[in-house]
Parts: sequence; C-alpha cells; structure tokens
Amino acid sequence: MTKIRLSFYTNIPTPYQQDFFKALSVYFELTVIYYAKSESDRQWNISNENRPYQVHYLSDTLVAKWIQKRIKDYHFSWSIIRQLITDRSDYIIISGAYWIPNTVLGLFILRIRGKRLAFFGERLSSSTSNFKNALKRFFLLPIKWNCQRLIVGGNEAVTTYHYYGINFPSSVIPYNIDISRFDKQNLDRAKISKLSETYKSSGQPILLSSGSLISRKNMNVLIKSIKNSHISVHLLIIGEGQDRKNLEQLIENDPRIKLIGFVQAEDLPYYYNLADVFVFASKYDGWGVVINEAIAAGLPVICSDQVGAAREWIIDGVNGFICPANGVTEFQLAIESLINYPDLIKKQSRYNLDFRNKTSSDYYAKMLSDVVTYDLNV
Repeated sequence: MTKIRLSFYTNIPTPYQQDFFKALSVYFELTVIYYAKSESDRQWNISNENRPYQVHYLSDTLVAKWIQKRIKDYHFSWSIIRQLITDRSDYIIISGAYWIPNTVLGLFILRIRGKRLAFFGERLSSSTSNFKNALKRFFLLPIKWNCQRLIVGGNEAVTTYHYYGINFPSSVIPYNIDISRFDKQNLDRAKISKLSETYKSSGQPILLSSGSLISRKNMNVLIKSIKNSHISVHLLIIGEGQDRKNLEQLIENDPRIKLIGFVQAEDLPYYYNLADVFVFASKYDGWGVVINEAIAAGLPVICSDQVGAAREWIIDGVNGFICPANGVTEFQLAIESLINYPDLIKKQSRYNLDFRNKTSSDYYAKMLSDVVTYDLNV
C-alpha cells in the first residue's frame, strides 16, 4: 500500500520532534522542512543518522538573523518559496510562530496550490488590551483563510483559537516523546549506579526540575520552597541560562540544592530514573515536554497552573499537585506532603506509569494518521 506523502514545516530540530517524526514515518512518506538548524538558546546535539524520513534545512536571511537577536523564533528564508512551489506532498502541516514570514508564505502559497493544509500550534495567550487582541486576531487571519484543520497541544488550546475566530475542525495532538527511552531496562546500569553514588548515596529523596535558567521558568520559587522547609531532600535542577548567578546566590550554601547544568537528551532519562518527584514552577509554558518526560518515568508531578501539559494531564492529588506559579508556600506544602508520605509517592507513580502510553509518540502518530486519512477522503 502506497503511503500518504506528508510534509511538516517547523522551526528547528528538537529531541521530542525527532521521536514524533520517527513514529510518523511508519504511516507516511514524510518530509520535514526546518527553518534553521538551531536557535540562539538551544544546546541540543541532534543526530541525523538513520532517520527514516527526508529532511531539508533552510537558511535564514541576514536580516532575519539580526532580528533573531531580539526575537529568537523569527524565521525568513528566500529558499522557502522554491520549497513551497515544488512540494509534492498530499498533506502539509505548518508549525512555528503563526506571524513569522515563513509561516505566512507557506499558508498562502500552499493554499493557492490547492494543498490540504493544517496548522500545528500551541495555546494562545490573551491580553487585557483590546488593541493587542485585535492585532493577534489580524495576524491569525492567514490560518483562518488557508487551513482546513487546526492541530493543537491540548483542549485548552482549542478554546484559545476559538476566542480569536478560528473555528474549523481541530485535533488535539500534544507534544509527545518516545516513552521507551525512559524505561529503566533500556538504560546503562553502570551509568545509573554512578549517578546514584553522586546524588543519592545518602538515601534522601530526590526532587528533579528541568528547564532553562531564565526568569520565566521560575526556578527561584522551587529553591525558596526548599530553603523554607526543613525536610531532608535533594533538589536537582537541570538546565543552563542567564539566571544562573542569581540562583547560585539564592541557594547560598544549602547542600540540598544543586544546579546540574545542561544535559543532552540522551542523558535525561538517567536523571528522571534517579528522581522520586518532578517539580516545575514555570510562569508560562504553552505545553511543557518535561511533564511528558516525568510521566514517562513514572514520577509524581508538582507543577504550576501555567503549564499546558499539567493542566491537561495532572489531576491535583491523584498523579501530582497543581500550585500557583509564584506560590512558594504552596510548592513547599506539596513537596512536603509527598516526601513525608512515601506511600503517596508510590500511588501517584503507579497512576502515571499506567497513563504514560497515552502520552507517547506512537499513540499520537496513529491518531494523526487517522486524521490525515479522514481529511483526504472528505
């Protein structure tokens, strides 16, 4: 049986996208078009070896690169025009920021060519300013005029697009990962032992957080919640960024809190398997793949109420706890409620281990295959 030809246009390669694209290649003759090889705040090493799909990299213009110094996800390449004109796929998904030139060009050119077209986006934020909301509504018009389907990362996201006048058929397909990477039996035992000796030799429970060390990720809230508590625990924070010095000063000499630095995707499962609980206090994440990773590892999740994945998947008191983003006291109490009751950790962990298959790339690749097949036969 001939596979449907699918093109996926997106900003840059990311580890979780690699998982999804590999899963999609089972169902589609897949071509992925990246607007650039990386962005300024990304440190991932992405392997292109043995990928079961085609990849094309575009190159941003000098003006676009200059704008990226202020707006990192701005992309424009003259070569995208040729790519769009020659694209032979049966169905095309456009991702990335809805307002950047590459996205807008893609939406109009592909619609003119009569292609079946979907937009893949995150939850939209709203503003108290009528002017800003009107401006956003205007910049979303290319999606409204040219797409046949909206693909978003959660049910809340669908509502945000409806608010801005986009009401055509939608599918909820969140960011997803290859959950098998987090299975303990697939990890190097020697590596696990080495990490355990380094961070868990005292037998204290481990809290893990992962994200850039920037203001939006709110790592200071987690640090304060530990410093305000007398519990015996270790907090490991994975990530790097401009707030590192401020966070180090906040930590002072508290031996319970450690900044690990940046960790490549292939090493992340080791830290998740080392941990007992995952904590994340972000001020805003449209989705937040770290929640996928925590669930894949079977960790209870304590998360802010401003993270899309937590709002969709975490049931307060069942498989984790939801706290206000800046709620130092609330995070402290949630952490203490788990650390002081190990049986509750086990109960919430079991829930996430049972649930994790519905967060996997394989699960959502099959769902997208069904959606595309339906759209092409309507």
